[in-house]
Amino acid sequence: MASNPELSLTVDFFKDLVPMFSNQIPSIKDLKNQLILETTAQMSSQLGRCYVFGYSNPKGYEKGGRLKYHHIFPASIMIGEEGGDMIGINPYYIPPRVRVKVIDFFLNNLTTNRNIDVNDRTVVIYQKIKNTALGEAMKPAIKRYIKSRISSRVVRLSPRLWIDMYLGQTSSKMNKLFRGASVSEVYKDYRVKFLRNY
Repeated sequence: MASNPELSLTVDFFKDLVPMFSNQIPSIKDLKNQLILETTAQMSSQLGRCYVFGYSNPKGYEKGGRLKYHHIFPASIMIGEEGGDMIGINPYYIPPRVRVKVIDFFLNNLTTNRNIDVNDRTVVIYQKIKNTALGEAMKPAIKRYIKSRISSRVVRLSPRLWIDMYLGQTSSKMNKLFRGASVSEVYKDYRVKFLRNY
């Protein structure tokens, strides 16, 4: 794995992640059905699922690079794989008012609508919606994750937790985990990128 000092925060972060969902997951038994700890290798071919992981030193962020900032604990919904890297939509790059529509769309396109657990996923295929208004709204949040820079352990989240993760109490903590910019700067950039596509 690449030298990555920020990943030393990952273990502590994952310890804090479970208590964040204390209101959403009433029992230890239910906890096992709603989130699972996996290895980075297990993320392959898991399209439509949400993963939380430590990530830093993304390509272009090193000294002199073009990348001004990045989210150090992405909670990304995986939409593809390319050259061994994972392609995901990280909704924290999207302002909350637009994010609500994106998350609603994902949740209205799940493999099941009953007894949702960690094995369920969204069946949205980004390539089919990329030229729609919603696809354009997602575009600035699409990120490429180099596997060697992802923490060795990742947490897969059930869609049942996505509303809290992206729009609820947990999102208020996750929104702040950008390195190199404030969340207001991130949203300002989002608006510029979104308008540039029109």
